[in-house]
Amino acid sequence: MYEITVIGHIVIDEIKRGNFQSRAIGGAATYSTLAAQSYGAKTLLISKIGTDFPENLILPLIEKGVDISCVKRVSSPTTKFKLIYENDTRILFLIDRCDPILPDDLCQKSFQAKFFHIGCVANEVPLSTIKTIRSKKKHISLDVQGYIRKTDERGKVFFTKWKDAKQFLKNIDIVHADIDEAKIITEAETPVEAAKTLINMGANIALITLGEKGSYIGTKNGNLFYVPAAKTSKNVDSTGAGDVYTVIFALEYFNTYDVKWAGAVASSAASFIVEFPGPQGFSNKNIIYERAKILLNHVKKIT
Repeated sequence: MYEITVIGHIVIDEIKRGNFQSRAIGGAATYSTLAAQSYGAKTLLISKIGTDFPENLILPLIEKGVDISCVKRVSSPTTKFKLIYENDTRILFLIDRCDPILPDDLCQKSFQAKFFHIGCVANEVPLSTIKTIRSKKKHISLDVQGYIRKTDERGKVFFTKWKDAKQFLKNIDIVHADIDEAKIITEAETPVEAAKTLINMGANIALITLGEKGSYIGTKNGNLFYVPAAKTSKNVDSTGAGDVYTVIFALEYFNTYDVKWAGAVASSAASFIVEFPGPQGFSNKNIIYERAKILLNHVKKIT
């Protein structure tokens, strides 16, 4: 029995910071999977990579004990992004995009999981796949980032309106968007309005993250919570923080159905990932809980 099945492209990130350049495994599905497995949740990953994918880059997943038997190699190139960091800004370019993950790619054992998480980065998980999962009466969490990204002629990534948002969200239990993504989708001016709009569009729980300014959680029954960002020892790299927040919230919520506690745990888990560059700062449940217990006293119910 798996606790979670994660779906989305494993990505090769080509990273440039000034004169420093590196290549690493990345993508929402990768960060979500590593976070869940490090947390102690038995995790199955469904993805597609090309024959160009270097064997050594998948080692972090293997070393963590992730089940990658449902990762398919295909003739198309692996999804690749170029990330250029300049001061406090990040410019993102899509270099290659692998094949979409279709209903037929859902291996049978994936349905043993308690719930599914959609970590999409380049519109690779279509509605048909999500509907197939939903037809099996499985809970689903989803990060919006891959559905609002478009590219210009150079491959530079920009945000655009998500025309099918309602069709997706009515099949989703938990949806996550950072505040910029949320404003694009909902046209709301505040995180509170954005959370309420995402709920009205069909989701049962909406997570709106604001980085160092914390997060807001809205629920179908009208409750709204503010969760402060957990204190960090240092802030090195925020890449993947939203992915970690979402998947840990979902794991904790589907075990306890306690929104406040799940929010405190999610914020605490995300605080560890920003303390290290790339996919490194994943902590186990006991360490995350210690930080979450302190944070829980500062979670506020707004409505």
